[in-house]
Amino acid sequence: IEQEKWELEIAKALCHQLLEEYDGSLLNHNWFRNRGEDLKFLENKKQEDLENIQRALWEKSLNKILSREEYFVPNPDVFKIKEEIKSLGIHVETGVEFLGELSEGEREKTLEDFPEILYGLIIASSRDWELIEKNINEGLFLNNLVPIYIRQNMDSNLKPFKNLYGSAYELIEMENYSLWKENINKEIEDLNRTMGRIKEDLDNISKLQQELIHISRIDTVFLLNKEYREIEKEIVEILDGIRIKKEEKSGLQNKILKRKNNLEELEKNLRETKNILEKIEIYIKNLKEFREEENRILIIEEEIKNLNKDIEDLDLDNENIMGELDEIRDAFRDWEFNRDNILKDIKILFPDLEFKYNIEQDYFSGIIPSFEISGEILLSKIRERKILDKDIDAKSREIELISINIESLFKELDRHIQDLNNLDKNWENVIYLEKDLNEVNIIISRLKGDILSLEKTKERITSNLNILSGSITQMKKTLNRAEEFIKDKHHRSPEILDIEDILNEMDMVDRNIESNRKFYKVCLEELNRNTELTQRIEINLNRIKGHYELDIMKGKKDIVLKEKLGNNIDLVVEEWFNKYNRNKRQIDATIEEGERYRNNFLKIIDIKLEEDRLKKQILTNVKEANIINFKNNFISFTSMREHFQNEILSLSKDKQKAEDAMAQWTHRASIHVIRMVEGLKDMVNSMNYINEVGHSFPLVKLKGEERLPKEEGEIIHLLEEYFIYSISEIIESNEDIENLDNRELNKLMGDGAIFSKALQGRYPTLLVYKMSEKNEFRYARPRDEYYTTWEAIMKGEGYSPEGSGGQTLSVTTFLIMMIMSFKKKHIGNENPSTVLILDNPFGKASGKHVLDPIFEIADKLNFQLICFAAPEIIKAEISERFPVFWDLKVEGGKIVHGGRIIKE
Repeated sequence: IEQEKWELEIAKALCHQLLEEYDGSLLNHNWFRNRGEDLKFLENKKQEDLENIQRALWEKSLNKILSREEYFVPNPDVFKIKEEIKSLGIHVETGVEFLGELSEGEREKTLEDFPEILYGLIIASSRDWELIEKNINEGLFLNNLVPIYIRQNMDSNLKPFKNLYGSAYELIEMENYSLWKENINKEIEDLNRTMGRIKEDLDNISKLQQELIHISRIDTVFLLNKEYREIEKEIVEILDGIRIKKEEKSGLQNKILKRKNNLEELEKNLRETKNILEKIEIYIKNLKEFREEENRILIIEEEIKNLNKDIEDLDLDNENIMGELDEIRDAFRDWEFNRDNILKDIKILFPDLEFKYNIEQDYFSGIIPSFEISGEILLSKIRERKILDKDIDAKSREIELISINIESLFKELDRHIQDLNNLDKNWENVIYLEKDLNEVNIIISRLKGDILSLEKTKERITSNLNILSGSITQMKKTLNRAEEFIKDKHHRSPEILDIEDILNEMDMVDRNIESNRKFYKVCLEELNRNTELTQRIEINLNRIKGHYELDIMKGKKDIVLKEKLGNNIDLVVEEWFNKYNRNKRQIDATIEEGERYRNNFLKIIDIKLEEDRLKKQILTNVKEANIINFKNNFISFTSMREHFQNEILSLSKDKQKAEDAMAQWTHRASIHVIRMVEGLKDMVNSMNYINEVGHSFPLVKLKGEERLPKEEGEIIHLLEEYFIYSISEIIESNEDIENLDNRELNKLMGDGAIFSKALQGRYPTLLVYKMSEKNEFRYARPRDEYYTTWEAIMKGEGYSPEGSGGQTLSVTTFLIMMIMSFKKKHIGNENPSTVLILDNPFGKASGKHVLDPIFEIADKLNFQLICFAAPEIIKAEISERFPVFWDLKVEGGKIVHGGRIIKE
């Protein structure tokens, strides 16, 4: 229930946004999708309107920026050039400024003589122009074409042109210019309000689109109710099944009673059988004991074999151990030899050194010991010790030299201390600046400058203080005179008010007065706006009544629409007119399209449907359908789709019905595939050329056409499997027939899919005649070397490159002619000839051996060639093949012709 309320609210909001009334239609995905498309169209329209308003607002804002001066400025380039000239110290005026200083008669005469002066600048003399020409960059005038007039040269009476005055010339008058500025401000306000309203609508549309996306991802109430009814149906079926099971249970209970009697007899037989089984068990027990004893004997024998094998392994291990022991003894002797050598080197430095070691008699290890000696490290340390001794001797000599230097430095220090004592006894208390003498001198100079600057500042402050004292004295005298004047004029002494800031108080009073004036002006503007709105409402109402009949009693109050009318009634009415006309055009186009679809459908049914009874019934029902009655037609087609959906779903439950449908479909599909195969062969065979010798020379052939199916029985089994696969795909992918995409259906059940499944990839290869300068097709018998594959000509194949321009042109033209001839033959076109339009076909090929077969085949198949080509590439061997020429040109975005030329 909550989801239903939510969907109803979304539906009403959609209709409200689309200015429609919700008619209680079924709310399913199809309805929301259609409303979403309308909402997308409305959003695009709003975006377009918003862009137009923003563009207009930009233009009005530009005019507003330019209208900051006291005179009219036609474009910003005038300002830019004027500022550049003024920076040179030259007096310059705009054309509007110059005209504003003239009398009315002089102004008219100047405009007659110089109509473009409104968009130019005025300077005084040629001397100014020479200065401008030398100093201003000429590149400045690249995008700023502003005429510059020299006042002393404006007395020419020559006038070799006519004048066309625009609205800009009216803005020379200050009254018109002021009114124009006010209108710009008013238009900008209206555009801003309209833009705000459109942005608000776009925000609402965006929110509704998000809701539609959410709805598209969930099941609607319609689908949920449908599932609910299906569940109820399943519950009824389950209850019926329970009732049937209860009946089966009562039957089973009767059977159980009968079986109990039989069970008593069986128990008696069972007791007798048990006695026999006890005897058998005793025998089996004795047999098991015998088998167990036999198994124990076998296990003991196996253990004896394993022990013998272990003894052999131990003997082998003893031999290996003796060999390893010999290796250890040899390694130990080598270790003792190396030890003695190292000890000799060490005793040179340490003669009292002794080396002792103990041998453990009870040592045991499972790993072979390692007798490595790290003597190299010890020897390297001894060598380093010798080097360090030498370094110590050298450092001792350096220390003696440094001690001598220190004694001399102390003597020098005592001498400097004596000099400082001679200069100042308290030299130790002086602050050390950590600077050299030059830096100290610089700091002293800077401090002297700062002292002089401070003295000048002191003098200036003293002077200002004296001036202020005199001003205060003068202000007191002025105040006394004002008091005397007030007393003489008003006969009362002036009062001292408790206002700390009289200027602030006066400013506040002035602001209140100005605020009241602005409020009065706003009230007048609102009154004028409401008056204007009333007039616009009456105008638009009369406008609507002039085209359409209105019944006031059928109208409904819409608050949102009322607000839109109050903001911009012209735009709302124009949108309503556009929407009405668009709906009318759409209805007319839909009716026309429906008639066209119906005629095509009737023609297809009449040609392709073989069952006469079904054909007659379909033709009668379709002809009687009234296309204008959209609602009834929609209900009818919806019912048809639901019936089709139910039939599709029922095929998975009714086996016999599914088999009948499969047999009928596969029979029709197999017939259709055989017809396509025969049509392919006929289309290719139609491109046989009878040459001069009388041989039939095919221009196109099929290699491997013997692999194509010839009878229906060859492909029925394949199509039966594909039918079952396709039905399961449709059911699993989309059970709702309304959401079944035609492209997906065509992908599964279209001619291409059926044909591909029937052939199972056994496609024949398309061979085409490979054009050459010998033109073998005219006299020779067809041979395999004259042909190649379509892919080899168009893209290259293997190590062979692609075909030449002439070969590509001829092959492509032949195939187009073949397809168009076949289509014309089967559609039933009665025209004797077929028109083939080619765009610049002679750009890559114009040889005689290329053009001859093309024109001969075209003549044989009654093709009329219309070719577009540039005049410079039309040679004599090309032009002589065309009896009629048209000289075409492109002017103003349109193609025009200069006359028909008939070749004699």
